Amino acid sequence: MRATTAAIQAPQAPATAVQAKYLDVAEEGARIADALREWSRQQRYVDRCADPQAFSARLNQDLDVFDGHFHVERATPVPATRTG
Repeated sequence: MRATTAAIQAPQAPATAVQAKYLDVAEEGARIADALREWSRQQRYVDRCADPQAFSARLNQDLDVFDGHFHVERATPVPATRTG
């Protein structure tokens, strides 16, 4: 199975968000972000990227090691509404 660039890079966006916004940015946030980037290099989620629910489930299972209350959800774009 050949991995797509999107599948390989899937954990990069959560890594950036965690590093920027996690409550303990200096230590735990950086540690989680480093793990996400390593998992990306390992192509850990390649087989699940086509299915957003499977990807989120596996990613959240892995993130439980750091914090059982911390999880990632897929954001669904909200259509723009017209005013006026």
